[in-house]
Amino acid sequence: MAKVDFIKIEAEKRQLFLERISRIFGVDIVKAEKIARLLPGSAVRINHLIDQENCQFGKNSRLGDISWIRDAWWILRDKDILTRSEDAEAGRIIFQNPSSFLPVLALEPKEDEVILDVCAAPGGKIAHVADLTNNKAKIWVNDANRERMFKMQATLKRYGVRIEKTTIFPAQILSKVLQDKFDKILVDAPCSGEGMMNIFSDEDIKNWSTKRIHRLSKLQKRIILSAFDLLKPGGTLVYSTCTMAPEENEGVVNELLKKRSNAEIIELKLPRVYLWDGLNSWGTDVFSSELSKTKRVLPDGKMEAFYIAKIKKT
Repeated sequence: MAKVDFIKIEAEKRQLFLERISRIFGVDIVKAEKIARLLPGSAVRINHLIDQENCQFGKNSRLGDISWIRDAWWILRDKDILTRSEDAEAGRIIFQNPSSFLPVLALEPKEDEVILDVCAAPGGKIAHVADLTNNKAKIWVNDANRERMFKMQATLKRYGVRIEKTTIFPAQILSKVLQDKFDKILVDAPCSGEGMMNIFSDEDIKNWSTKRIHRLSKLQKRIILSAFDLLKPGGTLVYSTCTMAPEENEGVVNELLKKRSNAEIIELKLPRVYLWDGLNSWGTDVFSSELSKTKRVLPDGKMEAFYIAKIKKT
């Protein structure tokens, strides 16, 4: 039996990954490699659901302003000091990459709305929803993984988030098991996670493949259709991933447009500095021109790669 040359296989996968980045963002391979080498930064935001009276957290040299969101800062150094702090333990501050703020801002949650997070764990985005609505939205959380759900419940309790109902169902069958309808739905879909990858890490590139991307795309298409069917007429769904693969992004939203004639892409009102328009084609696949209204985050060493689409049920 011939010996498998894993080093050669991984080198070929890295090259394919770089070629895909080059095509997605319209850059040369040198620029694509620079993008691929950028590891995402981290940020911290104040959690207004917890009493801030005893908060020791304050702006200092470890932090940099994020101009486009309230009470959030880049962590420039010494993140471990913040994560071990009393404020972090008490849930007064929350750590996320700011790309994760964008789907919640796109959702525009309001008090008294019934809001469902379809793939909710680990809970950072729905905690942000609760914060923006002063804990007055009726929040439902679902996650198919029981262990992740229990961890998230403990986290959300620490953050002071009020949950209306918790379910543990595969996201792709939710519309078959839930009778309720929702004003807003967030689908931060399980994905290949390219935005968090270091493809020059042997472990990360070993787990990456186009085969896995296509498998996830099939699941994501089922999830977005199921979630859309749970919207009230006039309701809004935000679909997001932390990956660059068009098969998991524009391809999924395009499938929704093909299968649901009452799905309408809404122009996103988000900080333009970080965003690129969604693709209208990929390979031999031609997408609706409406996909240019969806947005991508180009990794820049702070923001991680992300994709956001906002859809209304007419």
